[in-house]
Amino acid sequence: MKKSIIAIAFLLSLQTFSQEEKLIIGSEFRSRALLDMGYKSPKGFFDAPMLYISQRTRLNAEFQKEIFTAYVSMQDVRIWGDDDLYSGSGSFGNSQSLLLHQAWVNIGCTEKSSLKIGRQMFSYDDQRLLSSRGWNDYQVTYDAFLFQRKDSLFDLDLGLSYNAINSKTVFYDPVKYKSLNFIRLAKEQKKFSISLISICSAKTKSETSEKLLFTSTHGINLIGKSKNWLYRISTYYQHNISSDEKISAYCFSLNFGKSFSNNRIKSELGFDYISGNNENNLTKNQRFDLLYGRRHAYYGYIDYFSSTPSQGLQDIFLKNSININKKLSVEATIHSFLLSEEIPGGLYDKNLGQEADLVLKYKIKDYGILESGYSYYFRSKSLNHLKNVENTKLFPPQFFYIMLSVKLQKELKK
Repeated sequence: MKKSIIAIAFLLSLQTFSQEEKLIIGSEFRSRALLDMGYKSPKGFFDAPMLYISQRTRLNAEFQKEIFTAYVSMQDVRIWGDDDLYSGSGSFGNSQSLLLHQAWVNIGCTEKSSLKIGRQMFSYDDQRLLSSRGWNDYQVTYDAFLFQRKDSLFDLDLGLSYNAINSKTVFYDPVKYKSLNFIRLAKEQKKFSISLISICSAKTKSETSEKLLFTSTHGINLIGKSKNWLYRISTYYQHNISSDEKISAYCFSLNFGKSFSNNRIKSELGFDYISGNNENNLTKNQRFDLLYGRRHAYYGYIDYFSSTPSQGLQDIFLKNSININKKLSVEATIHSFLLSEEIPGGLYDKNLGQEADLVLKYKIKDYGILESGYSYYFRSKSLNHLKNVENTKLFPPQFFYIMLSVKLQKELKK
């Protein structure tokens, strides 16, 4: 009942604010059917494939008046049939489905600077560390302050956050970040862009401890552009600030791409390296933490490495995309995965196998896209060990999905 009242109030507010200077109303519908025959982890040969359909529905409103811009987004995320409110005569809904996705106000401090306060999305650079993570039905949002300034010298972004589980306890789940803060400087030129980012994150030592463990991550991104060539180089270093745990980890990525036939065909060759723990050095943690960075878009669509192995990860990939016409495009990617460090014991090598991803996209309209994808994974002995499926007869790992995304919006002015 409480969530229904919130939704009704949100809808009524649209009529109130429509009398102001500008109101932009938007909606999003995304439905995805996924056939799981080894998605995220290999399945036993006699395990039945899983077919399920997820749906994300959003209603958004952006209000603009003078120096203020306010944005509210409500979302419902569900799997078809997951209703917990039902009877023998039918289903009525899910009591846990309605959520606040975003809610922020942006204040234009000057012509060049602004302050955004509230629940918002962060997406920067190559999205290795901060990303909205679009494959995830919920996506990732942050409760934070964001100060931004743009001028001819450089662009500045400063984000600050501090979280609590409620108003009565100082304890916090160490799985989540108690505080996530960053500063970013960026400069864009005609043929290249460069950015520097530094992130300070803190987690509690345990669920019953107030002590915060601070980690700092620093990175640089360089993107070069020409008529047909594109390259991107990024590197990050991560270390501890608190003395409780010693951390020394790094990550770097190299990508080179070329366009053909008036940009209708694009090829990209890349290499990613995420450092991991070495059995000969147990005094410090060398596994790089990707924080809230992208996984699905980079490390194979079958999502075997949404959590980086303790030994780290290497990825060599080749991606080709073709725009067949204005509406239809196809993307094919081959990955070769390896560990960065050996598995202790000497029984396994670094080879984690290969993955092939195929994606088709059809633009129905500018606001509607139909997408379909298929992934197949070629396992290795080391992967079986990491996924704990050794000595098990396995079905060839693969999955298929089809997804419809429709985004509509209407702008109203006073």
